[in-house]
Amino acid sequence: MTDILLTNDDAVFSPGLLALRKAINDLGNVVVVSTLEEQSWRGKAVSRFGTVNLEEVKLQDGSKAYAVGGTPADAVLIGIFNILQEKMPDVLISGINIGANIGSAFILSSATVGAAFESALMGIPSIAVSLSVPRKTLNEKYTADAYTNAFSLAAEVGKEFLNIVLHEDLPPDVDLLVINVPFSVAEDTPIKITTMARMHYGSCFEQISHKTFQFSTKKYQPLHFHIGPETDIHALTVQNQISVTPLSLDLTRGVKKLQKLLSKSKYLSKKLIE
Repeated sequence: MTDILLTNDDAVFSPGLLALRKAINDLGNVVVVSTLEEQSWRGKAVSRFGTVNLEEVKLQDGSKAYAVGGTPADAVLIGIFNILQEKMPDVLISGINIGANIGSAFILSSATVGAAFESALMGIPSIAVSLSVPRKTLNEKYTADAYTNAFSLAAEVGKEFLNIVLHEDLPPDVDLLVINVPFSVAEDTPIKITTMARMHYGSCFEQISHKTFQFSTKKYQPLHFHIGPETDIHALTVQNQISVTPLSLDLTRGVKKLQKLLSKSKYLSKKLIE
């Protein structure tokens, strides 16, 4: 029996997690271990201090799930080493996140992606799925039906790639996939394999008093360093396409170039080993 670990960072009762749970239910034994509360922007943080509580809950469809009072990375660790009793799942899928995770700053901060990073570190093929939900939630333009339909179609995208990972595997230099789905997704929405755009949040803290600051989503204006046509930001926000970004855990770059630079540097006093 195929074991699939499902998690997310929007809490265990998120509509995105439920949509994904329903879509992938027939692919194997789906074990749901998610956070008790929303843990957005926590990245791959692990609860080093304090205690983390675990409770068994029921999702809206009556299926069993586990709620962890910590981060998504905590949920992955507890799910694998405690609930599954160290039996590695065949694949992990994280999502569906409410909001896109595109560009380097958001991908590295995302706890949805962070959960996928945590499992990928253990050699588990991992997928993170996000839906580009409008910031103004459930207003007169975006009805509850529209949200349900978007989550359902995004879940089908996640299922397709889950099947690919389970039956065809990932390339040897790919550890996880970051999938971003536009809110206007349809059955014929094209898919583009993308690179991760280089960007930063810019200013994201509002000054409350002389010594007090508070994070504000209204304040920051993301700084884009590179959003060429091959990037995730361009595919999702400009072309309205489904972006699939393959990532590797090996962040190492430029070893030979640095070796060459340091071998000529007059500032390096230690012996450089080639």
